[in-house]
Amino acid sequence: MKSIIKITSGLSAAVLLLVILFTGMLFQACENNDSDGVMPDISYIRITEAAKSDSLVTHAFMGSSIAIMGQNLENVDEIWFNDQKAFVNFSFVTSTSIIVTVPNVIPTTVTNMMLLINSNKIDTLKYPFGVDVPAPFVSSLLCEYVADGGTAVVKGNFFIDDPSSPLKVFFPGNLEGIIQSISINEIKVLVPQGAGVGPIQVKSIYGSTRSTFWFRDDRNIVLDFDVLTAAGGWRSGKIGNSNPAPVSGNYVRFQGAMGGAAGATWGEDDFSFNLWPSSNGRPDAPFYPGEIADAVIKFECYVVDPWSASALQMIFTPYSTSGTNSYIADDAVPRGLWIPWKESGTYKTEGWTTVTLPLGNFKYTASGGTCANALTKEMLRGLTFFVYSGGVEGTDCTPHICIDIYVLYLQNSSLYPIKNMNMQTRFIKYSKWALLFAMMCIVSAGLFLTSCEEDTPDTKVVLKSFGPMPIARGAELKFIGYNLDRVTAVVLPEGLSITTFTTKTASLLTLTVPQEAVPGLVVLKTPDGDITTKTPIGFSEPISIASFAPATIKPGLELTITGDYL
Repeated sequence: MKSIIKITSGLSAAVLLLVILFTGMLFQACENNDSDGVMPDISYIRITEAAKSDSLVTHAFMGSSIAIMGQNLENVDEIWFNDQKAFVNFSFVTSTSIIVTVPNVIPTTVTNMMLLINSNKIDTLKYPFGVDVPAPFVSSLLCEYVADGGTAVVKGNFFIDDPSSPLKVFFPGNLEGIIQSISINEIKVLVPQGAGVGPIQVKSIYGSTRSTFWFRDDRNIVLDFDVLTAAGGWRSGKIGNSNPAPVSGNYVRFQGAMGGAAGATWGEDDFSFNLWPSSNGRPDAPFYPGEIADAVIKFECYVVDPWSASALQMIFTPYSTSGTNSYIADDAVPRGLWIPWKESGTYKTEGWTTVTLPLGNFKYTASGGTCANALTKEMLRGLTFFVYSGGVEGTDCTPHICIDIYVLYLQNSSLYPIKNMNMQTRFIKYSKWALLFAMMCIVSAGLFLTSCEEDTPDTKVVLKSFGPMPIARGAELKFIGYNLDRVTAVVLPEGLSITTFTTKTASLLTLTVPQEAVPGLVVLKTPDGDITTKTPIGFSEPISIASFAPATIKPGLELTITGDYL
């Protein structure tokens, strides 16, 4: 596919040309035209963010940009992280620095080494550098109610099955499931016998993650059609428990002929139920007492036969509502609309699936317009579901829709996988903004690389970088810069002064981090004044477990763990 860039302003074209010419001269001025046979050398690696440019790094996440600082780098032709080749933009390569992005692809073979290969393909530098792959990200279950022995489908990202550390899924009760298949963003796993209620855990070579959603969620159930029913309503729904098999006891069934035109079919008998709390014997209290914006409604749904017309309307009503259906068509009453067939034209599931909808989106009229009134807590007492209208044209159909177990409670990250979406964007979708990013980099790189050949000050102490970050107490902390042999003391947070160094030269200062050190900014004492780091020192703690009790425990009870850095 051809890409065409149109420049509509003569001034814009001129500015672009000047930027490119300026940048070309800038990088040419920074380059040292040594021969291809000179071995590259790395002094240190730092991140490209200006506010943290004094922080050394020894590892970085996939998709991160880093600056490699050293000598004889101008002839580097290839850069590899583990077994993944990085894209090298030679506009960002000089004799003393390279800006490069860590590949987005998860390494197949982990060596924790970076390779710099010269253009002669002979001179190669190996440098220790780790690529951080995130721990498994668990966003949802296709269906949260799966029977023992059934197949649960876990959705998320970074599901890595390494031969040396196989991927594992644990269900409540610390019961390991038998994995049937794995892809990078989906796991199919058999639910073990005796699995309980609560979060699941996914463990890979890169870490372990507990879900924020609950397997077989039993918190704040509003309807289950077994004990909690819609009896007393105008219509309590057609109840089924077979064809299809249920997730748990009874469910409500919507089934019949549905016209394709918006609002063509009004079929309350076949496509609705009304939970009227005053007629049902329920207390005059909201289903959920918190803020509307923080709440969601969840239910299990099985669309057996294709659905291609009308919306599932979800209407909350006050306690007093009873003996009328006038609110269904009343555009002054806000409601939620679920139209899963809207984009594809039809919708059908292969089994039960969990549907999650935020109450903040309960703001529509019956025909799909925006309601003038907002949903209030006072309305969260009754509930009506009705397949009708929605304002979207569909096609004639005979849907078979089964719904069970309504849960209403506080929103959390598992229900709205925003982090997952951002992570996908962060690691995958850079190309959409490649042109804009490149233009910004051309300008910003000029500011970053103008110092690539800066003269060494005569006597003034200059701190370029320090690290690694985070660092363990008892490890060696490095400071890189100019005239560091003139540093008289390094003061760690809370006034912890160090005057004894393991290395002290003009370009390198090293010390051993005391066990009592705490996080914060670091100050270098010099004859010319104090130098304070831009980024704070941080620590990686060696967590150890000494004991835990009791040795056996049931879900919901308290477990006590003792150890260091917990």
